[in-house]
Amino acid sequence: MWVSSPLAVLSIGLLVHHAVAGNVLQQKLLGLSSGLAYYVEGEAYHSGEIVYTPLVQEKYFNVLITDIGVGGESLGVDCETVNSPRSIIDSGTSNLAFPSSIYSAIVAELKTQVKKLTTDVSDSFFDDDSTCCSSECDPTNSDSIIYSLPGLTISLAVDGQDAQQMTITIPAEYIWRPIVVSTGNGASSCRVFGISEGDFTLLGDVFMDGLFTVHDRENDRVGLAVASNCPNGVTSSKNITIETLSAEDSFCNCVGSSDRKSSLLSSYVPFSGKACFFWQWWMYVVIVAIVLIVLAAVAYGYFWWKRRKLLRELQSLQNQPRVQRNLYANDQLDCNLINTSTQPSSVYIVDAYTPPTNTAPIMNGGVPTTNGYVLASSPSVRFNPNTTSAPVTAVPGRKTSYRA
Repeated sequence: MWVSSPLAVLSIGLLVHHAVAGNVLQQKLLGLSSGLAYYVEGEAYHSGEIVYTPLVQEKYFNVLITDIGVGGESLGVDCETVNSPRSIIDSGTSNLAFPSSIYSAIVAELKTQVKKLTTDVSDSFFDDDSTCCSSECDPTNSDSIIYSLPGLTISLAVDGQDAQQMTITIPAEYIWRPIVVSTGNGASSCRVFGISEGDFTLLGDVFMDGLFTVHDRENDRVGLAVASNCPNGVTSSKNITIETLSAEDSFCNCVGSSDRKSSLLSSYVPFSGKACFFWQWWMYVVIVAIVLIVLAAVAYGYFWWKRRKLLRELQSLQNQPRVQRNLYANDQLDCNLINTSTQPSSVYIVDAYTPPTNTAPIMNGGVPTTNGYVLASSPSVRFNPNTTSAPVTAVPGRKTSYRA
């Protein structure tokens, strides 16, 4: 049992029931750490090692259920649904409570298995509002059929081991919990179905009864072990086993919807150091946006590189030697005078230094005899000596050039 104290960070409790009318349920606080002192008297009150399950939230004793079964067989229910919006260990609640879909699955399977053993039960036997006071429901009757009915198994995450779970077996005598009913003749010891339908999962006294419990708020965990050496002499018939989850499973898959964004176990920030990381819808939008930006940057870089390459090629072509032809309309030159070789030509220039007075005939291999003219040609452009009568008219102040 846990005492809600503003100073309490760790408490150790023992919860066992009496099979005696008038004292059906007993809770015993065995130890308490208040920050000022630490008292432990409970080492002798449990058998086996204490197994710890991690807490999901700082404020409440929210835990993580990984599986639920009936009669030793898993129901195969979605563990995220079981923990949505939350699952809480609460010694102040008498029953187990589950969301509608989980509750219906548990009750349906219990009915199926119980009715295979006996037909002498009605649907009210599975109703948490109906009390059973027959001899079969007498808590003092050790021969009751109750003790042969299938039990419930609830598995919890193991602290520090995301691939393991601890399974608590809850026998039928805890599911149909003892209760004292006042009658006209006094009080009667009866039983009532201890599973209810609720908005979220509650693990009340039906779960905690017969267990040694350590509420360790300082380390954000709850420890469980089977109770023994109980002061009231009651022996617990519950059992705790450690199981390994399948390779593809992890208790992170069971975190409830309301705890996925931020909790003691989970975060939406990668590499936060918490056991579980969950993708949020907006993360996909961010990733798509980043991919599009990268693709756009690559495309821009590629086209920029192609453009630069093309500009360099054009500049290289412009820097190569060339021969231009730039004749004025009134410049006259017989093309037969020029025999251009197949090799690239340099510039051919005729410069006029004095005003022309006559037509300059070409003689003696192309050497002008008219005074005042200079005819310059490159080695790749030569005059044809067979043509001597073609006139060349030089215009003063102009340059006649040829460029191939």
